[in-house]
Amino acid sequence: MSELDDVAAAIPSMGGRKLGPVLRRVARAAPAGTSIVEVGCWLGAGTAQLALGVRDREHAGEVTLHCFDLWRARPDETRKAARAGLRFTAFEDTLPRVRRTLEPFDVPIRFHQGDVLRARWDGGPISVYVDDVSKRLPVFCHSLATFGPSWIPGETRILLMDFHAWRKTGVAGHEFQRRFFEIARHCFEPVALGDSTAGTSAVMFRYRTSLGTEAWTWLLERSVEALVAAEAEPAFVRMRREVDSALRLIRKIPGSSSRREAAALCAHTARRILEKLYSEKR
Repeated sequence: MSELDDVAAAIPSMGGRKLGPVLRRVARAAPAGTSIVEVGCWLGAGTAQLALGVRDREHAGEVTLHCFDLWRARPDETRKAARAGLRFTAFEDTLPRVRRTLEPFDVPIRFHQGDVLRARWDGGPISVYVDDVSKRLPVFCHSLATFGPSWIPGETRILLMDFHAWRKTGVAGHEFQRRFFEIARHCFEPVALGDSTAGTSAVMFRYRTSLGTEAWTWLLERSVEALVAAEAEPAFVRMRREVDSALRLIRKIPGSSSRREAAALCAHTARRILEKLYSEKR
């Protein structure tokens, strides 16, 4: 192992260390001119593995790694870090330490700090999407609306770290990721992770073809349900009109170019709904 391998292996992980070889493989194979997006990075264990994969490329600078996280140490995170010998105070800003840890890898990394329900994407093509934060339905919907339109048909690898979490929790409401991928199953192809990942909740897909009416309808309906669950009744009435308008449009316009327009509209509408939910709960 190289010195950087040792650094990566020493970073505390929430349980995804077994996925290191998978992360390195997909980062190494990412097409030039694309981005790797990691949503939910904690202390950078997965980020380091992705960075090692980028370093293995012939031209490392052709792919940029984008990391999205709040980087505020929750009390449960401070306890997990303490077991690995790292000391944090509750709600400490952990991004400076993550930056220092990842600096020796010397690959292009952009850090986007903040609540994921406020995340934005510039629209550039995403070849690898790693999600370790969508443990609640509104977060999953917002992430899908934000990053999904930039997935590349036939190319993008999507790694969901908590896809099978419902098996451990036994809570039916935690099956939302599985339900979405069942509805849109013709758009995705399962990718084997390998024997070393046995026991994890992770699943990986290859994005085969653009999301269609069923997928965007599911996204909009679930986003509205989140408002209802939060009892944001005035917002629900207003947003319901926007949803109905978006649904009428996507049902009228077939064809690949129109699909892109529909995806943009539905993603924008879903983000507005979920941002309203965020505001109502503040």
